[in-house]
Amino acid sequence: MAECDFGRFDGIRLDGAGRVWAAAWDGLHCFHPDGNLLGKLLLPTGSPA
Repeated sequence: MAECDFGRFDGIRLDGAGRVWAAAWDGLHCFHPDGNLLGKLLLPTGSPA
């Protein structure tokens, strides 16, 4: 089972290799099909309006 360590997940997709890509508050999290975190693509946070 994959867990979000920053906020919560908001959408998921699978790629051709079976990896799970999940959008979270800090960016994209990439998981192996067994649920282990492979890495993250961190996105900068926006400034408040």
